[in-house]
This record gives sequence, C-alpha cells and structure tokens, in this order.
Amino acid sequence: MMSFVWELEKVISQQPNPEELDTIEIEEFPEPMPKDVFRGEVGAIVEYLSQFTEACKEALLINFLVTFGNMVGKKAWIEIGGIKHYPNLFAVLVGDTSSGRKGSSWGIVKRVIEKADPNYLSNNVRTGTVSGEGIVYHVRDPIYKWDKSTETYEMIDPGVKDKRLLIIEPEFASLLRVMKREGNTISPLLRNAWDSEKLETLSKTNYTKSENAHISLIGHITLDELKKELSDVEKMNGFGNRFLWLCVRRSKLLPNVPPIPEDKLTVLGLLIKDMVAKAPEGPISKTEAAEEIWTLIYESLADKGEGETAALISRAEAQILRLSLIYALMDGNHQITHEHICTAKLVWDYCQKSVEFIFGALKKYDPIADKILKALQEKGEMTQSEIFKLFDNNLRANQLAETLKKLSAKGLIASEEIKTQGRPKRVWRLKTNQ
Repeated sequence: MMSFVWELEKVISQQPNPEELDTIEIEEFPEPMPKDVFRGEVGAIVEYLSQFTEACKEALLINFLVTFGNMVGKKAWIEIGGIKHYPNLFAVLVGDTSSGRKGSSWGIVKRVIEKADPNYLSNNVRTGTVSGEGIVYHVRDPIYKWDKSTETYEMIDPGVKDKRLLIIEPEFASLLRVMKREGNTISPLLRNAWDSEKLETLSKTNYTKSENAHISLIGHITLDELKKELSDVEKMNGFGNRFLWLCVRRSKLLPNVPPIPEDKLTVLGLLIKDMVAKAPEGPISKTEAAEEIWTLIYESLADKGEGETAALISRAEAQILRLSLIYALMDGNHQITHEHICTAKLVWDYCQKSVEFIFGALKKYDPIADKILKALQEKGEMTQSEIFKLFDNNLRANQLAETLKKLSAKGLIASEEIKTQGRPKRVWRLKTNQ
C-alpha cells in the first residue's frame, strides 16, 4: 500500500502546475523565408518551379545554392583571417518521412541541372556515399606504385581531374549511424572536406589521398531520426556546425501536379549554365557598404550562448560568408555587396530557427553566472569562498569553477591571487573594460 501511495504522489508531483504552463517556451516551426531571399535569376527559377512541386521554396532554394556552389568549383573564394572560403556548402533538409518532400525538391532541381550540364550530373554527383574511402575515391589523386625492376614509381591510376563532388545523401540517418562505429573516419573526413583540406584514407594497403577537392553535400533526414542519431559528440566537435540545417515541409497539395514543359526546363538549364560560366574567378572582396553591414552582423553574432544549440550555430559567420559568396557569383559580381550579405543573413536566420526548433532554444541566460556578475558589480571584488556563499553552499565546487572559467574566457571577469599570512586567496573582479 505504501509503495502505491508513493508512486501516486510521484506521478502527481510530475504534473505541471497550470499556472506554469503559460510560461513554457515552445519553439515553433520556422516562418517561411522572406521574399527578399528569392532574388535574381535563381529566385525566379525557384518561383517558377514551385508551381510544379509540393516541396517548399526553401528546399528548392538550398538545393540550387549548394549545387551552384559546387558547379562553380574552387575558381573563386573569399579570404578572411588568412583562411580561404570556397563556395562549398553542406546542407541537410529535415522533414517528415513523406510529407516533407525532401527528395522531390532535389528531383526537380536535378532535372534543371541535367539540362544545364549533363556531364556534371553524370560525373560529379554521387548518391549514397556512406564511407570515407568512397568519398576520397571519387576525388582521388593519381596513384603510383613502386616498380622494383625499374626503380621508379609507375602510375597505376590516373586519379580524378575534376575534383568537384556533390554528395546527395537521401538517407542521412544511415551516414550518422555509420559514423558511430569505432574507427569510422567519415566525421573528420567531412570536416576536412568542408574546410577544403587534404583528404586521405588511413589504410596502409590501399592508401588514397586527395588534394584540392571541392565537396558539397545535400542530405535528407526526418526530425526524429536526426534527434536520435546525431550524437552529442558530433553536435559539439565541429561536425554539426559545418551543416546548414533546414526544416522543410509540404508547401501545398497538388493531387494532379502538372508536368514541367520541356522547353521551359531547357531555358532554365541554360540560365544556370550561363550563371556558372559567368561566375568570376579569383579572390572576391566586399564593397565598402558590405563591409559596414558585415561588421554589424559579425558583432551581433558574437554571443551565441551555451549548450548544444549554440554549438550547432557557432560557425554562423563562415556560413553567412559562403552564402554571400554564392549569391555574388550567381550575379557575376567580383565583389560581395550589402545586398548579398543581407540575403545570406536571411537564409542563415531560417537555418538558425530550424536548429532551435529541432534542438531547443538558445540558452543565453545562465542564472549562476548572472548572480556572480551582479554580486561583483555591487561589491567590487569577492573571494571564491564569498562567491560560493552566494548560493548558500548549494552549488557544487566544480559548477562554480566551470562558471568562473567561462566568465573569464569571455573577458567579463579577472582574478588575482592575494597573499595572506596563511594560504593565498583568489579574488575576482569585473574587468575594467566591460
């Protein structure tokens, strides 16, 4: 009887307080991208194609942006802080199993690309590459073997000359599951691919490498699969933040969807082909107006908060730059304009909202840190034991240490060791430049 009563009390205690329900924050599905995102020729193409598919415009747009960036290759880049950023993107469409229309969005874009450059579609687009070795193989350098008789290296494989590779992964959950296997190299390899670093397999018997590869990726996954299969490690180690995550869903019902006229497909394909051909080469800079708006955006992105959601959006600056670069190349511009950056920021905003919808809102408020900062502001300086007493000794020592380290790393507080007759004391103060 007692155990029953205890279980009943436990269940009752877990019921939400009705007064608290109104204060619970629930992230909603992201609002559609604003019309300004669908600019230029690619915007017109997306608008036209949207009448022939149930896929949302956001899905169509990101397919075109990623594909165009890969088709252009490494002939153009923007350099920031000594690092060259090329127009290669990784994007994952997150939606329901059937109604998300993830696959149909690529299917309709694929038809346009086939008209634009059938050779590219045949030679540079690969579906379902779920091994590191497979990825490197498709962009491999020439392979040589030592010939003892001639005492020279002989080429046994000419390798791949065109190092552009667009990976379409309709079962992105499978890739995430493979990554969990011990010794699997997909995660570090894809991180290096996004960074345009040297790629190589670790096999001694079948060593393959690739330099100067240009790899982009479009994945499809359901929301439940993503939350289940993306490990905490991959959320935090730089794998997750190299991707643009986009929530997608059916935009409308088309029980009798009309076919796309072939002559229109041909025209759209020629438009894409012309855009790729006219994309400028070499370093791409920003206009003065673009520099000004970029400074404001950069400063606004400085504090992304804490936790896994913050980790997944922590590469925002680089993602916005690459999106800006692609928009500039689509316009045939040698410079990124303020319009390109603003459009890229709108795309990024949708991606960030998607991450918050999937994984939860950003945790920018830390009650422990906030209490410490307010106390230091009032008292000027405090020892660690005095700070500990702020919490009535209900705080674990490691929690206090981690919070102080974070505040110090952000440049908000600084410490000084004070000598006493006994053991020295560590005193904390707010930094004077704050």
